[in-house]
Amino acid sequence: MLYVLWPTEAVYIGKSLGTLHITDFYMQHSSVPSRYVLLKPLLSLEHVMKNLLGKQAFLAIDTADHSLEIATNIVESIIICQSLLAELKAYLQ
Repeated sequence: MLYVLWPTEAVYIGKSLGTLHITDFYMQHSSVPSRYVLLKPLLSLEHVMKNLLGKQAFLAIDTADHSLEIATNIVESIIICQSLLAELKAYLQ
């Protein structure tokens, strides 16, 4: 006898280019309750913004060089990462 366990929830996580598959496909076609974590999504692409409309997702974006750190300040980078992880943990619970 074969038993198939269907997931009760999916979590899709992507960074940069990896977010395209999430916004373009999984957000549009997921058949199970899902959460989405998009680190550095390509918000400059019109179709990405369109696909995000009406969806709930955890977004981490920056304003500079497409990274999640401050190159000249290690301590501040660590503080930012701690804050990001705390917010992500809250989103996933």
